[in-house]
Amino acid sequence: MRTQPGVTENPQRRRGVAIASIFGVMLSAFTIACGSSPTVASSTSLHPTPTVAAQPTPDAVTLEYVALIKTYWIRVQAADEATGTTNVAARVCLGNASPTASTDLQLIDAKKCRERMLVSLQVHQWFLNALKTTPAPPQFFREDQIFRRQLPQGIADLKALISITTTGNKSAVLKAALAYVGDFFPNVTGALDDVDPAVVHN
Repeated sequence: MRTQPGVTENPQRRRGVAIASIFGVMLSAFTIACGSSPTVASSTSLHPTPTVAAQPTPDAVTLEYVALIKTYWIRVQAADEATGTTNVAARVCLGNASPTASTDLQLIDAKKCRERMLVSLQVHQWFLNALKTTPAPPQFFREDQIFRRQLPQGIADLKALISITTTGNKSAVLKAALAYVGDFFPNVTGALDDVDPAVVHN
């Protein structure tokens, strides 16, 4: 649940061409020093063979980990019934009618909030269990630690929120919902951004 208040040249190719040019000049100087024909040396320096570094491809561990993050976020959005402009969970649990609207207690609906949060609980528990069997690649070690540290706390606060929704007290629901949201924003959402920068997680 979120709080709602021309062609660029490949730098590796450019580097490869530059290296090839440098080696071409060195070869030219060497052949001239050894008595080779100036014409041959000149040809070597003017027409170097570009060396383009191969683009690294993600390994299987990285691909599996990123796929897990993508699936988790899709399920979070589905649990919140969120789109690009609306978020049912934010409306009924936080009283936010839109991403820029201030909190309106009258919009909080404890029963509907409970429904959304029960689905969210399943999603977070699934993700935490999936992390136990999905090793993190070295480049995402810090993000993985954030997930493993924050998820249990978030789940605990989510269970507390679900319990409070049974009282029907809007102010209590809002307070518990803010505590739950605080477990995920900005630490978890920032880590999700780092693993999958193609998506803004908010």
